[in-house]
Amino acid sequence: MCQYPDHVARMSDKRNPKQLCGELEVQLHELQNKLLHTIFIMVVLWDLMLPVCACYILS
Repeated sequence: MCQYPDHVARMSDKRNPKQLCGELEVQLHELQNKLLHTIFIMVVLWDLMLPVCACYILS
């Protein structure tokens, strides 16, 4: 008897596939939002740090 991976076990859940797909889409959407947020923050920080670093290097 072989053990199923986690996602296969979840797929054989009692819920219908459409509902499961909907939940996966929501999770994917949240992940994308977090990723965009992180990238945005990093870009803003980079923009703030660049002049400071340039002044430090040039001085």
